[in-house]
Amino acid sequence: MPLPLPNLDDKAYAELVEEAIARIPHVYEDWTDHNPSDPGITVLELLAWLTELSLYRVNQVPDENYRTFLQLLSNRPIEDLPDDLDTAIHEVITELRTRYRAVTADDYAFLATDIWQAAGLPRVARAVCFPRMNLAYYQPHKRFDTRAGHISVAILPDVDDVDYPVPNEEMLASLDAFYKERRTLTTRHHVVAPEYVPFSIRAVVKLHPDYLLEKVETDASTKFYNTLHPIYGGASGKGWAFGRDVFVSEMIQILDGTEGVDYVRDLEIVPLVPDDIRRLYATPQRPERITGMQLNPIELPAWLNISLRDIGGS
Repeated sequence: MPLPLPNLDDKAYAELVEEAIARIPHVYEDWTDHNPSDPGITVLELLAWLTELSLYRVNQVPDENYRTFLQLLSNRPIEDLPDDLDTAIHEVITELRTRYRAVTADDYAFLATDIWQAAGLPRVARAVCFPRMNLAYYQPHKRFDTRAGHISVAILPDVDDVDYPVPNEEMLASLDAFYKERRTLTTRHHVVAPEYVPFSIRAVVKLHPDYLLEKVETDASTKFYNTLHPIYGGASGKGWAFGRDVFVSEMIQILDGTEGVDYVRDLEIVPLVPDDIRRLYATPQRPERITGMQLNPIELPAWLNISLRDIGGS
């Protein structure tokens, strides 16, 4: 339904004078003579007459002027606008209200997930923005330094049958070009892929009677996978948060809630890469007790497998 055009000439001379006189006490309390013989009221009436004249002229803008304004706003040729003026105004206003510029972090994420699309490439399932950071910096140990004027966007493609999706170079290049037309002039943007940190879990548990260890391991693996999934995992169900650490206490809670598990005696996080042992950390009071695995801002956990040992009746 077309938007109705506003009536700009909705104030008559008498209404303008009445409103102006009513505001005098709020502006100047000592002005108490509001009779037509007062010089100030004479000037006020003159201004009201000029205002009424201007409003009348504003309300008489020709249709061709409207079309010229719409052409400037939409950056479209006049012949491409609908013939019906009301419909043309509605279309242009709708376009203006559609988010186009990439200014805030939320703009970058919204444009990737809701606006961008390219033939032959998957849609974006998640886009996470990192302001004042160049995650494509050639020196890895300096990627997380604060860099004014830079902004990085990590992309997760929406693809089936892939546990841990990663965008290919074509997708990254397409999004880079997409942002280039929308970013602010002084901003340097970087479109990057997420980095996954693979790890496994070893745990010592007490199972309820009549539960097979292999079945419990399978069920626990499914729960860990769903919780840590980059697209639909996490507490919100919208994906595990980038850079969010993996805590032993949370893993114990997941395992303890698995059918067949009576209680968890011990649980250990085992990084796949031996050098990743540096990620493990403990509380200062008990340095020998590992409490979690640290992740960098661009990283996500990659669940591998779980190995359980049942202590039986002991």
